[in-house]
Amino acid sequence: MGRFQLAFCYLYSFFIALRYLTLKEALRHQLLIHPCVKIKELHRGSIILSNAQAKLIFGFNGTLGQSNCQSIIFIERGSHLVLYGLTTMAKGTRLIIDGGQLEIGQRFFCNGDCFIRSNQRICLGNDNLFGWNVTLNTTVGHAVSHAGVEKKQEGDINIGNHVWVGAHATIGKNVDIAHDCVIGQHSVVTRSCKDPHCLIAGTPAKVVATEYSWRE
Repeated sequence: MGRFQLAFCYLYSFFIALRYLTLKEALRHQLLIHPCVKIKELHRGSIILSNAQAKLIFGFNGTLGQSNCQSIIFIERGSHLVLYGLTTMAKGTRLIIDGGQLEIGQRFFCNGDCFIRSNQRICLGNDNLFGWNVTLNTTVGHAVSHAGVEKKQEGDINIGNHVWVGAHATIGKNVDIAHDCVIGQHSVVTRSCKDPHCLIAGTPAKVVATEYSWRE
């Protein structure tokens, strides 16, 4: 991105921030949103920056060849995005918070074309890394019954610190992931993993290795 384009992005983001954040937060440039991002619904107070280090960078390029989707921010009135540090969401991210809350720790990055939908509560720890096309969804979206008993449609998602979620992975409702885990590419995670340093992979996903570690 050239200097002129970056300057325009900062100017655009400043006027967006004036609408949705406090004047102090806007002057600190704690919101940097690419002009191509579609803001479908956002209200003053919907984005909560918990400290001066909290910052949202949204809609810029991730890995070359990814990011084919429309970048979208939709935060319904009464819902919240709570940031505790630098949060970077690459181009193609669709962020939908419709009746819930998304809390993100320090130094979070998700690559292009991720889909995060929370109508309950999603809590992400510090130093998490998401590959491209990762999906987090707190609801199945439709009423489902088994043997005449209706199943619960919704549930929270909690991911600990320093978790790497591989490309095309899906994490569903009522899932807790411990610190320092790795979730393999194309995995579908429907059960919690309470033990740290695990490799979780498969469809449906399960622990396939322990004493696992990763670094950037």
